[in-house]
Amino acid sequence: MFSSLKILRSTRSPLLMTTVAMSVLVVAAACASEPEGPSSSGSGVEATLTPDQEATVEAPQTAVARSTPTAAPDSTPGGSSETPTQPAPTAEPLRKLDLERVFSWYAPDLPTHLEQSPDGRILVAEQDGRLVEIIGGPDDATGSTRVVLDISERVLRRIQEEGLLGFAFHPNFEQNSKIFIYYSTANPRRSVISEFTFASDGSVDEGSERIVIEVGQPYGNHNGGMLAFDQDGYLYIALGDGGGAGDTRGNGQNLSTLLGSILRIDVDAEDVPYAVPQDNPFVGELAANGEAARGEIWAYGLRNPWRMAFDRETGELWAADVGQNDIEEVDLIVKGGNYGWNIREGDICYQPSSGCEEVAPDDLISPVASYTHRVGCSITGGYVYDGSRFPSLRGAYIFGDFCAGKIWALQRDGAEFAEPFELYSGTHVLPAFGQTLDGEVYVLTYSPGIFRFAGE
Repeated sequence: MFSSLKILRSTRSPLLMTTVAMSVLVVAAACASEPEGPSSSGSGVEATLTPDQEATVEAPQTAVARSTPTAAPDSTPGGSSETPTQPAPTAEPLRKLDLERVFSWYAPDLPTHLEQSPDGRILVAEQDGRLVEIIGGPDDATGSTRVVLDISERVLRRIQEEGLLGFAFHPNFEQNSKIFIYYSTANPRRSVISEFTFASDGSVDEGSERIVIEVGQPYGNHNGGMLAFDQDGYLYIALGDGGGAGDTRGNGQNLSTLLGSILRIDVDAEDVPYAVPQDNPFVGELAANGEAARGEIWAYGLRNPWRMAFDRETGELWAADVGQNDIEEVDLIVKGGNYGWNIREGDICYQPSSGCEEVAPDDLISPVASYTHRVGCSITGGYVYDGSRFPSLRGAYIFGDFCAGKIWALQRDGAEFAEPFELYSGTHVLPAFGQTLDGEVYVLTYSPGIFRFAGE
């Protein structure tokens, strides 16, 4: 468990890795360490789009508990136009839980995301390029699945962090049947966010693809990949820094590139692939290099945000950012926020390795929780629990570690965060979580199978 409020610089423990299944060798996008450059399993050739193409198709260790981050006076967490209220303190104390397998007839192949549509269908993204519908309830003894979309022929997965990485249903899905999908593709290497439409038979019409935005990727790692809609109907896109080790291209602090950022766009604009909301924080601004800042950016200074989610009650946006050598972090994302990469990794200096406070901007936002690589190796972001099965978890942010098989709950009392509580510790490899309409949180694993909490 977490035992100190001071972050200590550390190295990865070799003992940790002995608990990880061999499937870690083919891990999904959350892996924290990488070679100094392109993956040896890739082409070794950098493939990037031009700046114009990048934007559109057309045109027992450590933890930190802190206060809620603040942003500019006119900003609110997430994208809602209304100021969210902070959750009330959780009344019941937390205690350790078990995991139980659900949807026992289905063992997803490299799952990256689970989400339930507004009309009740549960879909799982498999990294190689399939979207699978689960037919049946979590407690049913038998059920079935069907592949509703297979774009594996166009999905690039040369290395472990590429593939079909996320999807989100349009807020008006019951009227327009639209789903948005994030996947990697090649020639040149890039991330693609596309809109698809479900056909009348319940499958996704592969021919309905409308590319919304493409972002050139210099390397195959640090793709981010999560999509989420806010309460105002804008689409948020999580993008990593472009890969390689240490952000050698400086994308994290560069507002003239989309990499290393969370974007906020309007996918319902007419006659264009998307529009930039005019209340985005960097519209009409200049980046530090003198070039125009990208108006799509909502927050930046991120290395590899592996999963983000909105709190359904408050509208706050939570993200887990995978660390480089030392620190895994949980962030509350606010409008215009700079989360420090690659000046800092978590709360410690990265570049330069000491004295970074002398060169860093004054407005860097610290994580609300973090841990070192003596605890785990790669954070997996989850959800704020909003279900009814475990009242003590309501309002707590659930997250885990990909390698260590640990799951924590992060609670707060008003603006102050408690030390993360270890809910579960096991041998599962944890690539992602999912949440259904009833607010329950599901755990996706390589074990194989889908799990949920049990034992209270």
